[in-house]
Amino acid sequence: MKIKWKIPKIVKPKGTSSTSADRYNATFYLPKVPLSGGHLVFATVGRKWVKISKGDLLFKGLRSKTSRFRLSLKEWQNCNPTLLGAK
Repeated sequence: MKIKWKIPKIVKPKGTSSTSADRYNATFYLPKVPLSGGHLVFATVGRKWVKISKGDLLFKGLRSKTSRFRLSLKEWQNCNPTLLGAK
């Protein structure tokens, strides 16, 4: 008998601040950030702050949030962000 493993999908987070979020590849090496190393993240870049989310896990219609945090614009630029799927 074969067992089928289903992997949850990573989707764009829900919310008003995440509607304009874009997908970035960034490298985090800051002690105050819950992530370390290179990650694909959804980021909403504002005038002073950047709201960052790893995305939401979607499995069988259930949505669970992953880590979310914010950085100043200067700290975000030090993470070497690269926009994926440029418009």
